[in-house]
Amino acid sequence: MIDQHTKWAEQQFAKSELGDPRRTARLVKVASTLANESGKPLVNITQSPR
Repeated sequence: MIDQHTKWAEQQFAKSELGDPRRTARLVKVASTLANESGKPLVNITQSPR
């Protein structure tokens, strides 16, 4: 199931032309994650799970 943040990110950014479809997919993923984790420090949201 697609959550509301992913749906929003797709509506906003899925048609972006960034020179490579993987960049567009990454933009959608990052926007969705940031929207889903709003209120948390950016450094905590963007840290690698490693």
